Amino acid sequence: MIPFAHVNQSLSRPRLESGAMDDTAFTAPTAPAERPRDPRAAARSARKIPLPAPGTQRWVVRRKAAVVEAVKTGQLALEDACRVYGITAEELQGWQRLLENHGTRGLRVTRLKDYRAQNLSQIKG
Repeated sequence: MIPFAHVNQSLSRPRLESGAMDDTAFTAPTAPAERPRDPRAAARSARKIPLPAPGTQRWVVRRKAAVVEAVKTGQLALEDACRVYGITAEELQGWQRLLENHGTRGLRVTRLKDYRAQNLSQIKG
């Protein structure tokens, strides 16, 4: 616990010789610096995401997730990702949807049929 004597001294107003408070010397506290709402989001956007080599043919989960994250954070534009990696916008948006709904496991090709069946049953009601 900090004793009251150590409270920010800039908030105190000096007294004039007459004993009255001197309002002209009062310094108002400054507003605290605005912090990002999600500290993890700021950290993600600040770090550079290692991207797969251009022209990648074998798309493992880690590579798909890296491209989706780079597009999401703005490190890579959607059009550039499609051009560099030879994938369609629909394919990349499908990866984004699978990642959001099922996590990295959703990006596995072997599980794609299961996730599509789940999505169709949800749509049909």
